[in-house]
Amino acid sequence: MQTTSVLPLWLIPINSPLKEISSIEQKAADLLPEKRSREYKHARGYARYALSELFKIKPLDIPLFSSPGKAPLLGNDLGYLSFSHCEDALLIGWSRHQLGIDLERSDRNIPAERIVKRFFHKEEKSNFKSVKEDKLQLEVIKNWVVKEALIKWQKGKLSQDFREWSINYQSNLAIHRKLKCQVNFYQVNFQQWSIGIASNQKLRDKNFRICFDSNFYN
Repeated sequence: MQTTSVLPLWLIPINSPLKEISSIEQKAADLLPEKRSREYKHARGYARYALSELFKIKPLDIPLFSSPGKAPLLGNDLGYLSFSHCEDALLIGWSRHQLGIDLERSDRNIPAERIVKRFFHKEEKSNFKSVKEDKLQLEVIKNWVVKEALIKWQKGKLSQDFREWSINYQSNLAIHRKLKCQVNFYQVNFQQWSIGIASNQKLRDKNFRICFDSNFYN
């Protein structure tokens, strides 16, 4: 894989069998409620499995440090990792550059008007006014996953940073209004999912490799 020009993404069904995790991760999982524990083990196990394929390293030898509720870290200068869950899938992304990703079903039923009113900046609210009612949910989800990815890239907080990110789809650049930092972002539709990506990596032709093959889970 040409890791300098391709951003690999792994999309895994949420009910896929668990993979092996480290003893430290197992201890952390044991302290979580049942549903959250499985989600934690699922993400760490498949992250190890995916990266083992990428780097040709045994899964348990991947230097992954990822406590519950905290952004995952990779040691040994192996790059950056990001996770996202939705109701039926897990998304894992890897890059040599700082990265944030987010995943949501495109058909999720959401209170779109309420979300726009509560979360988006006043400039963005005016843009949503021109969106037809039957397209509003899709447009809100599309913008939401991009904003979530940007916040993960920043290691920020939704309550503080959601309105601060201004996104420009023509340039695929986002700017944080207060911090004045700038980053590349991308939005991808894949089957029934909407994917948001924020990365220091500028991708020619939006060059993503999405692994969604039943053989990957065996």
